[in-house]
Amino acid sequence: MPTDQKRRQKKLARKKDKRKKQTGSASLIGTRSIPQRLAASTKLPVFESFMGDSGFEKGIAPLILSRKVATGEVAFACYLIDFWCLGVKNCFCNIVPSLQYEEFIEQSRDRENIIPIHPACLSKIVGSSVEYAQSLGFQPHPDFKLAKVLLNGIDPMLCPSEYEFGQNGKPFYMSGPNDSEAFVNKVVKQLAKVCGEGNYDYMVGLDLFDGYQ
Repeated sequence: MPTDQKRRQKKLARKKDKRKKQTGSASLIGTRSIPQRLAASTKLPVFESFMGDSGFEKGIAPLILSRKVATGEVAFACYLIDFWCLGVKNCFCNIVPSLQYEEFIEQSRDRENIIPIHPACLSKIVGSSVEYAQSLGFQPHPDFKLAKVLLNGIDPMLCPSEYEFGQNGKPFYMSGPNDSEAFVNKVVKQLAKVCGEGNYDYMVGLDLFDGYQ
């Protein structure tokens, strides 16, 4: 095992031990629900904002936004963005102790390179990806209804960058490892209906491909 990876695992183990000892404010149980606490957190400044640096190259990447709350915990949301077709393909949000949030960021870095991004640009990418997907007939992940709350108060118009969705001017759907055959079939049929033959591309896993020949 590489030395850097061993050091990172030891660091995570130490943080895990500390987190087990935390009491009081580390608990998620309170008088207000998670949605209420998330909504309240949007009055606080953004703590961190990250994006997987291969999003526009590979077509899919996580975007992470966090805010620190008064208890010392961290409210955060992670949006898995399909830049070429489905928009917000998956997402989740929570309020966790700061050490648990740090572990999540470390694990995210282990999976891929995440880089800082201005919160306004993160909001712009998320919102624009939803608009693009909806133009094709696809709705964001059901949990986006809650996860988008964390974007409240962030003005995407402050982002000077412009982003393009799709690949080479048209939608390109790539099936993921958790996409069922039924889901893949539904997406491809929707693209055919909305875009017409030759106006979209798709690539599915070899175990599913036979159904489209």
